[in-house]
Amino acid sequence: MPEPIIHIEHLSRFFGTVKALDDLSLEVPAGIVFGFLGPNGAGKTTTIHLLLGLLEPTEGQARVLGFDTRTQAEAIRAHSGALLEFAGLYERMSAQDNLDLYGRIYQMPASARQARIKELLTHLDLWERRRDQVSTWSRGMKQKLAVARALFHHPSLVFLDEPTAGFDPIAAASLRNDLASLVARAGHAPRAARGCPCRSTQQPSPPGTARREQDGSACEPAGACGCRN
Repeated sequence: MPEPIIHIEHLSRFFGTVKALDDLSLEVPAGIVFGFLGPNGAGKTTTIHLLLGLLEPTEGQARVLGFDTRTQAEAIRAHSGALLEFAGLYERMSAQDNLDLYGRIYQMPASARQARIKELLTHLDLWERRRDQVSTWSRGMKQKLAVARALFHHPSLVFLDEPTAGFDPIAAASLRNDLASLVARAGHAPRAARGCPCRSTQQPSPPGTARREQDGSACEPAGACGCRN
Protein backbone atom coordinates (compact mmCIF):
# COMPACT_ATOMS: atom_id res chain seq x y z
CA MET A 1 0.00 0.00 0.00
CA PRO A 2 1.25 3.54 -0.71
CA GLU A 3 2.36 5.61 2.25
CA PRO A 4 -0.39 7.96 3.50
CA ILE A 5 0.16 11.61 2.75
CA ILE A 6 -0.31 12.36 6.48
CA HIS A 7 0.52 9.88 9.25
CA ILE A 8 0.03 10.85 12.91
CA GLU A 9 0.81 8.71 15.96
CA HIS A 10 -0.28 9.75 19.47
CA LEU A 11 0.38 13.43 18.78
CA SER A 12 -0.02 15.84 21.69
CA ARG A 13 0.77 19.48 22.29
CA PHE A 14 0.54 21.08 25.72
CA PHE A 15 0.85 24.76 26.59
CA GLY A 16 1.66 24.62 30.29
CA THR A 17 -1.27 22.81 31.84
CA VAL A 18 -3.50 23.32 28.78
CA LYS A 19 -3.81 20.32 26.48
CA ALA A 20 -4.32 21.91 23.07
CA LEU A 21 -4.05 18.50 21.40
CA ASP A 22 -4.20 15.20 23.27
CA ASP A 23 -3.14 11.83 21.82
CA LEU A 24 -4.26 12.23 18.19
CA SER A 25 -3.67 9.37 15.77
CA LEU A 26 -4.88 9.27 12.16
CA GLU A 27 -3.86 8.65 8.57
CA VAL A 28 -4.91 10.59 5.48
CA PRO A 29 -4.43 8.96 2.06
CA ALA A 30 -3.43 10.99 -0.96
CA GLY A 31 -5.96 12.34 -3.46
CA ILE A 32 -8.91 12.94 -1.17
CA VAL A 33 -10.68 15.77 0.60
CA PHE A 34 -10.19 15.48 4.34
CA GLY A 35 -12.50 17.62 6.45
CA PHE A 36 -11.08 17.94 9.96
CA LEU A 37 -14.05 18.82 12.13
CA GLY A 38 -14.56 19.79 15.76
CA PRO A 39 -15.77 22.53 18.08
CA ASN A 40 -13.73 25.56 19.05
CA GLY A 41 -10.69 24.59 21.09
CA ALA A 42 -10.60 20.99 19.87
CA GLY A 43 -7.06 21.41 18.54
CA LYS A 44 -7.62 21.63 14.79
CA THR A 45 -5.46 24.69 14.11
CA THR A 46 -2.81 23.39 16.52
CA THR A 47 -2.72 20.15 14.52
CA ILE A 48 -2.14 22.04 11.27
CA HIS A 49 0.68 24.02 12.86
CA LEU A 50 2.24 20.79 14.11
CA LEU A 51 1.96 19.15 10.69
CA LEU A 52 3.66 22.13 9.05
CA GLY A 53 6.46 22.03 11.61
CA LEU A 54 5.54 25.44 13.01
CA LEU A 55 5.15 23.90 16.47
CA GLU A 56 7.06 21.12 18.21
CA PRO A 57 4.88 18.31 19.59
CA THR A 58 5.00 17.61 23.29
CA GLU A 59 4.51 13.91 22.62
CA GLY A 60 4.05 11.66 19.62
CA GLN A 61 5.17 11.97 16.03
CA ALA A 62 3.87 12.78 12.57
CA ARG A 63 4.98 12.44 8.96
CA VAL A 64 3.72 14.59 6.10
CA LEU A 65 4.53 13.64 2.50
CA GLY A 66 6.99 11.16 3.96
CA PHE A 67 8.86 13.86 5.93
CA ASP A 68 9.21 13.94 9.70
CA THR A 69 7.63 17.07 11.18
CA ARG A 70 10.32 17.40 13.85
CA THR A 71 13.41 17.15 11.63
CA GLN A 72 12.22 17.88 8.08
CA ALA A 73 9.78 20.75 8.52
CA GLU A 74 11.37 22.86 5.76
CA ALA A 75 10.85 20.06 3.24
CA ILE A 76 7.20 19.75 4.29
CA ARG A 77 6.60 23.47 3.80
CA ALA A 78 8.43 23.43 0.45
CA HIS A 79 6.01 20.81 -0.88
CA SER A 80 2.84 22.08 0.81
CA GLY A 81 0.57 25.08 0.45
CA ALA A 82 -1.18 26.63 3.41
CA LEU A 83 -3.90 29.15 4.11
CA LEU A 84 -3.83 29.73 7.85
CA GLU A 85 -5.93 31.97 10.11
CA PHE A 86 -4.54 35.19 8.62
CA ALA A 87 -4.20 35.66 4.88
CA GLY A 88 -0.89 37.50 5.25
CA LEU A 89 -1.25 39.44 2.00
CA TYR A 90 0.76 42.59 1.29
CA GLU A 91 -2.14 44.99 0.91
CA ARG A 92 -0.09 47.89 -0.45
CA MET A 93 1.00 45.72 -3.35
CA SER A 94 -1.05 44.60 -6.33
CA ALA A 95 -2.41 41.07 -6.64
CA GLN A 96 0.05 40.13 -9.34
CA ASP A 97 2.96 41.51 -7.32
CA ASN A 98 1.85 39.49 -4.28
CA LEU A 99 1.89 36.29 -6.30
CA ASP A 100 5.10 37.16 -8.12
CA LEU A 101 6.88 37.71 -4.81
CA TYR A 102 5.64 34.35 -3.55
CA GLY A 103 6.88 32.66 -6.73
CA ARG A 104 10.28 34.28 -6.29
CA ILE A 105 10.48 32.88 -2.76
CA TYR A 106 9.91 29.43 -4.26
CA GLN A 107 12.55 30.18 -6.92
CA MET A 108 10.14 29.75 -9.82
CA PRO A 109 11.41 31.10 -13.18
CA ALA A 110 9.92 34.40 -14.35
CA SER A 111 8.06 32.80 -17.24
CA ALA A 112 6.52 30.18 -14.97
CA ARG A 113 5.50 32.84 -12.46
CA GLN A 114 3.75 34.96 -15.07
CA ALA A 115 1.95 31.98 -16.57
CA ARG A 116 0.79 30.80 -13.15
CA ILE A 117 -0.39 34.30 -12.17
CA LYS A 118 -2.53 34.53 -15.28
CA GLU A 119 -3.88 31.00 -14.88
CA LEU A 120 -4.96 31.40 -11.26
CA LEU A 121 -6.26 34.96 -11.39
CA THR A 122 -8.20 34.28 -14.58
CA HIS A 123 -9.81 31.19 -13.12
CA LEU A 124 -10.73 33.03 -9.92
CA ASP A 125 -12.19 35.99 -11.85
CA LEU A 126 -9.51 38.34 -10.51
CA TRP A 127 -7.45 38.93 -13.66
CA GLU A 128 -9.04 42.27 -14.57
CA ARG A 129 -8.15 43.59 -11.09
CA ARG A 130 -4.63 42.19 -11.03
CA ARG A 131 -2.96 45.61 -10.94
CA ASP A 132 -5.18 47.00 -8.19
CA GLN A 133 -3.81 47.51 -4.72
CA VAL A 134 -5.07 44.61 -2.61
CA SER A 135 -6.24 47.01 0.11
CA THR A 136 -9.04 48.12 -2.26
CA TRP A 137 -10.42 44.60 -2.61
CA SER A 138 -13.36 43.01 -0.80
CA ARG A 139 -12.78 40.32 1.82
CA GLY A 140 -13.92 37.61 -0.58
CA MET A 141 -11.48 38.75 -3.26
CA LYS A 142 -8.62 38.83 -0.76
CA GLN A 143 -9.45 35.32 0.37
CA LYS A 144 -9.43 34.11 -3.23
CA LEU A 145 -6.01 35.69 -3.67
CA ALA A 146 -4.79 33.94 -0.52
CA VAL A 147 -6.03 30.64 -1.95
CA ALA A 148 -4.20 31.37 -5.21
CA ARG A 149 -1.05 32.01 -3.25
CA ALA A 150 -1.40 28.68 -1.40
CA LEU A 151 -1.74 26.85 -4.73
CA PHE A 152 0.80 28.95 -6.64
CA HIS A 153 3.83 26.63 -6.54
CA HIS A 154 1.86 23.47 -7.45
CA PRO A 155 2.04 21.93 -3.94
CA SER A 156 1.41 18.23 -3.35
CA LEU A 157 -0.72 19.00 -0.29
CA VAL A 158 -2.75 22.04 0.71
CA PHE A 159 -3.81 22.95 4.25
CA LEU A 160 -6.82 25.28 4.46
CA ASP A 161 -7.74 26.64 7.87
CA GLU A 162 -11.23 28.16 7.75
CA PRO A 163 -11.01 29.22 4.09
CA THR A 164 -14.65 30.37 4.01
CA ALA A 165 -14.91 31.80 7.54
CA GLY A 166 -17.16 34.87 7.58
CA PHE A 167 -18.47 34.27 4.06
CA ASP A 168 -22.17 34.20 3.27
CA PRO A 169 -23.42 30.82 1.94
CA ILE A 170 -23.29 31.88 -1.71
CA ALA A 171 -19.74 33.23 -1.47
CA ALA A 172 -18.62 30.15 0.46
CA ALA A 173 -20.10 27.81 -2.15
CA SER A 174 -18.47 29.83 -4.93
CA LEU A 175 -15.03 29.59 -3.33
CA ARG A 176 -15.40 25.84 -2.78
CA ASN A 177 -16.35 25.40 -6.43
CA ASP A 178 -13.33 27.46 -7.48
CA LEU A 179 -11.06 25.30 -5.34
CA ALA A 180 -12.48 22.05 -6.69
CA SER A 181 -12.14 23.31 -10.26
CA LEU A 182 -8.55 24.43 -9.75
CA VAL A 183 -7.59 21.04 -8.34
CA ALA A 184 -9.34 19.28 -11.22
CA ARG A 185 -7.31 21.38 -13.68
CA ALA A 186 -4.14 20.33 -11.86
CA GLY A 187 -4.93 16.71 -12.65
CA HIS A 188 -6.16 15.42 -9.29
CA ALA A 189 -9.55 13.87 -8.61
CA PRO A 190 -11.58 16.30 -6.52
CA ARG A 191 -14.29 15.13 -4.17
CA ALA A 192 -17.24 17.49 -4.19
CA ALA A 193 -19.03 18.46 -1.01
CA ARG A 194 -21.40 15.50 -0.99
CA GLY A 195 -18.54 13.06 -1.43
CA CYS A 196 -16.25 14.50 1.22
CA PRO A 197 -15.17 11.84 3.74
CA CYS A 198 -15.43 14.27 6.65
CA ARG A 199 -14.52 12.83 10.02
CA SER A 200 -13.29 14.13 13.33
CA THR A 201 -10.90 12.47 15.74
CA GLN A 202 -11.28 15.24 18.30
CA GLN A 203 -14.30 16.15 20.35
CA PRO A 204 -17.35 15.72 18.10
CA SER A 205 -19.24 18.76 16.92
CA PRO A 206 -22.89 19.09 17.86
CA PRO A 207 -25.03 16.99 15.49
CA GLY A 208 -26.42 20.02 13.68
CA THR A 209 -22.94 21.41 13.08
CA ALA A 210 -21.56 18.14 11.77
CA ARG A 211 -24.50 17.76 9.42
CA ARG A 212 -23.98 21.21 7.95
CA GLU A 213 -20.27 20.55 7.54
CA GLN A 214 -20.91 17.33 5.64
CA ASP A 215 -23.28 19.20 3.39
CA GLY A 216 -20.27 21.13 2.23
CA SER A 217 -19.29 24.08 4.41
CA ALA A 218 -15.93 22.57 5.36
CA CYS A 219 -15.15 20.44 2.33
CA GLU A 220 -12.15 21.36 0.24
CA PRO A 221 -10.65 19.89 -2.96
CA ALA A 222 -8.60 16.75 -3.25
CA GLY A 223 -5.35 16.66 -1.35
CA ALA A 224 -6.51 19.38 1.03
CA CYS A 225 -6.78 19.21 4.75
CA GLY A 226 -9.59 21.61 5.55
CA CYS A 227 -10.09 22.83 9.08
CA ARG A 228 -12.88 24.87 10.59
CA ASN A 229 -12.99 26.22 14.13
